[in-house]
Amino acid sequence: MTNDQLVRIPDNVRMGTTILGYYLRKERGNYQRALQRYNGSLGRPQYSDMVIDRLASRWTVAN
Repeated sequence: MTNDQLVRIPDNVRMGTTILGYYLRKERGNYQRALQRYNGSLGRPQYSDMVIDRLASRWTVAN
């Protein structure tokens, strides 16, 4: 991606989700490790814990 594309919100979100998806596949569905890789903090759970806690507090799964 070019620098111009990265400042466009749709392009930036697409790239971020593509990268996170790559890490999620690499970690075989382990969201903790995928988020840590995405953030460059593999082995340090503070970031991934915060993201997952925030997600859990804002979204519920309908049965």
